[in-house]
Formats: sequence, C-alpha cells, structure tokens
Amino acid sequence: MNSNSPWIRVSVASIPPLASSFEGRNQGAPEQQFQSTTGPEELSAGLGPSRATPLVDIHDNNDALILEADLPGVAEEDIVVELKQNVLKLVAKVRRTDLDNARPLALESTVMAYERSFILSDEFDREQIQAEFEHGVLRLTIPRTQRIISRRIAVNARTKKPGGDES
Repeated sequence: MNSNSPWIRVSVASIPPLASSFEGRNQGAPEQQFQSTTGPEELSAGLGPSRATPLVDIHDNNDALILEADLPGVAEEDIVVELKQNVLKLVAKVRRTDLDNARPLALESTVMAYERSFILSDEFDREQIQAEFEHGVLRLTIPRTQRIISRRIAVNARTKKPGGDES
C-alpha cells in the first residue's frame, strides 16, 4: 500500500535509538546483572522511557478514511489526538502501574510514548473527525468534505427603475 497518496501523507517522526540500559553493568549471567543493581531508585527507573511509532491500518470507504492505531497498554486518558492546520497528530503514553505495599525487585516494562503524524489534504472535513478507543485500538474516522458536484445558479432579470436609472 502506498502510504503517501494525494489524500493523506503518512509522516513518521524519526526516533533516536535507545542507549543500552545495561551499559556499565556487570555483563555476566542475568542473576549477576540483577544483583549488581544498586538500589530502588535505579529499579524504579526500569529501562527508561521509550518512544515508538504505533502500527496504523488505513481504510477508505469512499465517505471517509478510517485509521486504526494499535496502542497496547495505553489508557484512554493518556491519548491525545490533535489537529493543527493540516497535520493530524496522535500521541499516547503507557504508564507503569505501581502496586501498593510492594517493593519493586525487577522492572522490565518501560514507560512507552507513541507518536504518529498524518498530513491531510483539503479533501477532508476537519470539524467532523471522530475518535473512539476500545481494547487498545484507537479508531479515527476522517470524513470527506461534502462537495457539490454541480448546481444550477438562478439568473435574475435586471429591472429598470422609472426615469432610466438602473439598479
């Protein structure tokens, strides 16, 4: 599928590579790596924040485009869909859950930030974009503008006022 068509251009922000979180640690067996961890502050950091581009399926049903973005682990309140001029931007975050009365011993999950941008053509009605989120999938419906193909324009007769003045 061509992701850059006349009606939508997919723009993926470059994501800097993550530095290895194990640099400078004991490179022995996994148990030794875990034992070399110094304290809960380092544990709470886990592998550090990570950025990713969500996978998006784009469908065209002639009336609208439907974008479905996979956002596993994201809560609805951590999704932002923003439209500035012709750029539709999707940002979402996966947060690490903390357990009450439990001290973390190993945290392999990361705090994840998703980001994806789409450049829309003038063919779409920016005021009518809808977003729904269910089971880790964000669905954006982007309707096309209702263009009038043809219409008849009434021609009104021009009337003259008495005395020769035209209106």
